[in-house]
Amino acid sequence: AIAVSGYYSTSVWPHHIIDLNCTGTEAGILNCSYNGGHHTCLTNNDALVVCQSVDIQKDDCVDGDIRLAGGQTEYEGRVEICINK
Repeated sequence: AIAVSGYYSTSVWPHHIIDLNCTGTEAGILNCSYNGGHHTCLTNNDALVVCQSVDIQKDDCVDGDIRLAGGQTEYEGRVEICINK
């Protein structure tokens, strides 16, 4: 992801999780398999995840849908993945 502007627009944070691979059965992101340590990623390959409790609208949600919500434009926002259980 390339940040045009914002608090996280440069790579000021260390890279802790590289090559993240989740199956969807994990209790949290750190339960997914990943590589750590040395990385060769450039800043324009960075992505930031912030976990927080929010009310998620389940309307118009089909299992497997991926959407951005809550952003000021169609190209930004919170990533929502619909999984109906």
